[in-house]
Amino acid sequence: MNIIQKVSELIKNIGIGKPPIVTTDILDYLNLVAKLAQFENDNILGMLCNNTIFVNEKESNLSSRFIIAHEVAHYILENFNKDTTDVVYSRDIFNDNASNEKEANIFAAELLIPTEFLKKDIKRIHSDFTKNGLDFNKNMDLIIEALAKIYFVTHDVMRFRLEFFDLSLLKE
Repeated sequence: MNIIQKVSELIKNIGIGKPPIVTTDILDYLNLVAKLAQFENDNILGMLCNNTIFVNEKESNLSSRFIIAHEVAHYILENFNKDTTDVVYSRDIFNDNASNEKEANIFAAELLIPTEFLKKDIKRIHSDFTKNGLDFNKNMDLIIEALAKIYFVTHDVMRFRLEFFDLSLLKE
């Protein structure tokens, strides 16, 4: 089962029907807890330890959502050592070259911005742009801003998500 299928199944099991995805619903379903934490090293964004996700208290609500989703990804994909903790160190989380970190980022982006929801929202925005005589492809900053507000994520997370969204899906 690929990441999109795993996330789709999780969302279906939880009963999520529209954005924004509520991270507490996911945590409750998985019997996980998220807590704010102070870290001596400000480069630590979050960590997963047993069934608790610790998020750096200095992070914004939007960033915290992605950090939680990233750690949920490690939990579900089981690509961390359960006898230790999984720590997210990077301030530049999207450029981490470790395969399990890339996989967790893709899972987290899919979890917060599911393909099935994103496809509908992009089609709607595309239609709105066309009706107003705007070129969809030349206004990506506006599109990213609109989508980030819908999904309650940072612009960086939305930009990352759109990098692996196949825009040809709009033609279906």
